[in-house]
Amino acid sequence: MMILLYGPNTYERDRKAQELISAARSKYSDASYEVISGDDENDIERTRDFLSETGLFSGGKKVLYLRGLLAISGATLLRQVRVSAARDDVLCIFSEDWQKQTLNDDIKEELRGVDYKAQYFAPYTASQATRILITEAEKRGAVLDSTAAQYIYEYAHTNMYEALEEVARLSLLSTSITTPLLRSLPEYADSMSVFEFARTITSSTSLRQRLIVWEHMQLQRIDPYMIFGYLAKMAKKKNLIDALARADILVKSGRLEITQALEEIVISG
Repeated sequence: MMILLYGPNTYERDRKAQELISAARSKYSDASYEVISGDDENDIERTRDFLSETGLFSGGKKVLYLRGLLAISGATLLRQVRVSAARDDVLCIFSEDWQKQTLNDDIKEELRGVDYKAQYFAPYTASQATRILITEAEKRGAVLDSTAAQYIYEYAHTNMYEALEEVARLSLLSTSITTPLLRSLPEYADSMSVFEFARTITSSTSLRQRLIVWEHMQLQRIDPYMIFGYLAKMAKKKNLIDALARADILVKSGRLEITQALEEIVISG
């Protein structure tokens, strides 16, 4: 059996893979396991060797977890494992961080006629990420407010593993994790200001309020490219997304200064 887990949500892909492996361990006590992560030039050979071994396992289930190998070897690897994966005694789990939900033509062609299941793992929405982090804080005896949770996730570059580690660290500092707490920490100071600025620009209809937070950004002399990046990540409205895309082209082509681009976006809302 072949299972393809793919998509940008690494955390959920890993959880699903562990769920499948745990189920196999429970069902097949004599199973053998191999995890190959695609960071060694001999990984494809290791994969072939594991699947071709016979004497050691006396018919036991083989569970192979391949992380990132298709990104390196693609159809070549699939051709090598498809025959083995068709056997009843083999479970082959692929995990790939492909961004698009549609599989590319080479992969689809190699999977033609193969018994496989595929599951796509989309990025978390802000509310999904917030709920996970709040739950993690509760497990650690702390209360995490939703705005702080959203910021921690952005601070961790939307990497859930890093965000969870940050919640664990902050839970040791305080049982109440709030935006004022984050603002008081040196490592958060600048980026917290940018986060709050971006949140205001992407949500407020008040020009006066947007101009006030923009003035604060200028007084703090925060890197304008950092500000632009936060705006791009947090923008949800189509008109703002389009404005940022146009500004990005103009800035990269040298036709507009980054501060001018930001000012125009602040004013236009």
